[in-house]
Amino acid sequence: MNGAPAALPFDPITPLSWKGTEPVKQRSLAHGRIPSGDLTILSGNGGSGKTEIANSLLVSVAADLGDWLGCTVEAGPVLFVSCEEPEENIRSRIHIVAERCGTERAFRGIRLLGISPQRNIELCAARRLRFPNPSRRPN
Repeated sequence: MNGAPAALPFDPITPLSWKGTEPVKQRSLAHGRIPSGDLTILSGNGGSGKTEIANSLLVSVAADLGDWLGCTVEAGPVLFVSCEEPEENIRSRIHIVAERCGTERAFRGIRLLGISPQRNIELCAARRLRFPNPSRRPN
């Protein structure tokens, strides 16, 4: 061995291997829409309502409202990560949604990690300093 990691075997799964087995029932954060424990991406054009949809979900989950856009949601703590908006904007939006739902219970279960646009620029700049462009390495 030359110290290189061993190659992983290529062993694809085929639906034929599932014959005679029952699928495992998946848990959902939002029944039929968002699986529990999986990374989920909410994407769309600017101004299309992504943040409002996410805020209504986090309030529904954190306040244990049981319903979100007509589907059942689990209750629990929420971590909201925003990389576009300053804290003041997010605070205002969450307050509006919680007020519309008639609850401030949600505030106890919500944690916010806000990375402002300026901080994003700073983080990207710092990363470039630590990880130089590979095309500029000397031969």
